[in-house]
Amino acid sequence: MSRPKLSILIPTLILLLIVAAGGLFLSTRQTDSDVKGTQVQQQTQKANLVINDNIYELEFNPGETFFSALESLETTNDNFTFEYTQYNFGVMINSINGITPNQDEFWKLLINNQDASVGVSDYQLRPQDKIEFKIEKINF
Repeated sequence: MSRPKLSILIPTLILLLIVAAGGLFLSTRQTDSDVKGTQVQQQTQKANLVINDNIYELEFNPGETFFSALESLETTNDNFTFEYTQYNFGVMINSINGITPNQDEFWKLLINNQDASVGVSDYQLRPQDKIEFKIEKINF
């Protein structure tokens, strides 16, 4: 081959290789993001929250606390609200859906029909949990 044809052919081949490599990178990147999206979708778990005969579905990721799921529920469901106080030991629920217990009552937390041994800010949700709030009298 003559010198002028080689000087055109080599840069053209390099340009084609760069374009092909870029296309391969982009297609791989799309595949990775599709896989990540599928993983996130598969990781989302569900539990039920029961309050005064109302059942709410909680969606959460592994390791997420019940309190975090309550905050998410409040932002996604117009029929659910709650108020709380943050203490150094955790969160105390003050009212749910506008219902505030009397001074001699509190919101009792049950997890799978048993009294909770930790509070809402410490409990890590598990798939298919049944979480329930009931107003109970304080017994001194």
